[in-house]
Amino acid sequence: MTSPVQSTRPLPAATVILVRENQGQLQVYLIRRSPQSGFMPNMYVFPGGRLDRSDQDERLWKAHGKLSEARVIRMSAKGMPAWTAAAYACTAIRECLEEVGVFLAKTEDRQPRELERIGQLARSADRSPGWFNQVVSVEKWALDFNALHRWSHWITPPELRRRYDTKFFLASMPPAQKCRPDPRETSDGIWVAPERALADNLSGRMPLSPPTLVTLHQLMAFEGRDELLRTAANREWGDAITPRLVTVQMGALILEPWDPQYGQSAEAVEKSLRVSAPLNVGKPFSRLLNRGGVWRPVAAD
Repeated sequence: MTSPVQSTRPLPAATVILVRENQGQLQVYLIRRSPQSGFMPNMYVFPGGRLDRSDQDERLWKAHGKLSEARVIRMSAKGMPAWTAAAYACTAIRECLEEVGVFLAKTEDRQPRELERIGQLARSADRSPGWFNQVVSVEKWALDFNALHRWSHWITPPELRRRYDTKFFLASMPPAQKCRPDPRETSDGIWVAPERALADNLSGRMPLSPPTLVTLHQLMAFEGRDELLRTAANREWGDAITPRLVTVQMGALILEPWDPQYGQSAEAVEKSLRVSAPLNVGKPFSRLLNRGGVWRPVAAD
């Protein structure tokens, strides 16, 4: 049964679903978190991280974001101040650069060596706090906030002590750039089709974090990048997705908000749980069972 824990306040964070089209196939970029990571170790996730104090500096996006107030409001959610939306966007751009070396900025008038240098700086072990704001300001980079599209809003289950309130942005991979994952925080990085990643998760070869798994299932509905970007351009954040974590005899079970037993007691969930085999890729699901460190979709009885 689930042990009662005191729920902690989730910290604001941002994630970037980086996409491209390769030989007519939609692909996403995933990184594998380090085994020493304190959150989702060894799992494949989209690049992202916590919102820093420096991300909340309005001078950054007002002076270097090429971002109109209307666009900022467009990125907001109900009850969210414009400056908060901009801070999440700043986090997304900074984290994408730090974790995979991709800089969502206007680069038409820049030399390739400039991108290479800022990528090396982002991966530097001795970079100082606020380094990103300083570089952007001094070198007058124009951050490409228009490349970011709203996709989803996730909040870590209240049963976990380390929690995040995360905005998932979607962005197209910039041309002439390459992904170079940070070796300190990751152990792998890969471009992969959503269906392939889900199949490899099912077999245990590519363990996906629960939000990543759900997102990849959503992306399977799109045939290519252009169709996906057209949809994302008009997409709202939607209601926050706050999964529920229940410990059962078979292992840890995550119930998504659309699960029929989401609001029922742990005892009721345990009693009705009947698991024969994981669901095949593409089958709708509302719950994930963790066995051997891998989350797999299972049917709801």
